[in-house]
Amino acid sequence: MAARALSTVVFSLLALPAFGAIAPPAGLARNLQPAAQALGLTLPTSLSSEKQAELNVYRSMPADKMEKCYLGALKADHAKDVTDYAIHQNAVENSQLKQYVTQTLPILREHAQHVNTVAQAKGITGDASMTDTSDLRREVK
Repeated sequence: MAARALSTVVFSLLALPAFGAIAPPAGLARNLQPAAQALGLTLPTSLSSEKQAELNVYRSMPADKMEKCYLGALKADHAKDVTDYAIHQNAVENSQLKQYVTQTLPILREHAQHVNTVAQAKGITGDASMTDTSDLRREVK
């Protein structure tokens, strides 16, 4: 859970602005810092090679395809993150991480709703897992 939270926050803070996307509040990373330190973890300051490869694939796509793949991936990622955070909200034992999860879950839900609204407006409907991101998954591997 902690590693997933770190990965999500770092990708959001470092990569999303490259697309002109609305990044989550910078306070999310700052709020995660005490929990990371208590767990002996260091927050990364750059993207992992996998996330950088993903970003490069997005950048290489035609704009219309990138938008659909990106929105589909955002839908899926937000749905997974909301589910993970909701499950772990009561299961996390570290008090600082629990506080982070409890404070972040409503923000994730709000972002998920926003992503779903934008995706629907762009004609990307249905289950996030049904969005065709096969090109992206193939390129990143």
